[in-house]
Amino acid sequence: MCLFDVPLHYNLFNACHSNGHFDMRTIFSNTLVASVPDKAITFVDNHDTEPGQALES
Repeated sequence: MCLFDVPLHYNLFNACHSNGHFDMRTIFSNTLVASVPDKAITFVDNHDTEPGQALES
């Protein structure tokens, strides 16, 4: 079974909104890519949500 890597999505979101203060060395911390890379489905944007909702991009 493969899973969407939601923690990576949030890390990318935080990196984009940190005004340059995000430590990119931690981008994969607590993500599926780090723990089970062959089962992780990565994504950057979610067209099913709007600003302010969960998984906002």
